[in-house]
Amino acid sequence: MASAQAVRSERELEQLRQRLEAATSEGEEKVADLERRLEVALGAKLEHMLALREEVEQEYADRMDELRDMYRVEMDSQAERFEQEKQKMTKLEASLQESLKVGQFLEFFWAELLQDLAKGIPDIRKPLLSFVLFCLVSCTT
Repeated sequence: MASAQAVRSERELEQLRQRLEAATSEGEEKVADLERRLEVALGAKLEHMLALREEVEQEYADRMDELRDMYRVEMDSQAERFEQEKQKMTKLEASLQESLKVGQFLEFFWAELLQDLAKGIPDIRKPLLSFVLFCLVSCTT
């Protein structure tokens, strides 16, 4: 009986070993499958992150181009306005210079006229001087 029980115990032990090996093998397969799935998921995640990074970099580059264009347009516009103002001021300066020359000439003319009057100009020069004065005043207005 002892030997029959030993044989039965041996069989049970062998069956337990087989079940343990099957469970271990099954567990190893599940672990390997999970590791493969994890690798695939990490690869997909990395690809997704790289795609997002490229998308963000492209969007950033596009926005920087837009800003650069906006600033370029604004700078060109300001330069054009400045040039227009410069031309306007140049014309104004030329006009004021001309007015100043006419004013200086009239001042000189009046001074000469007053000096001549003080000296006693002959009557023939008075109408001539009046005519010149009239022409100068009418040309400046």
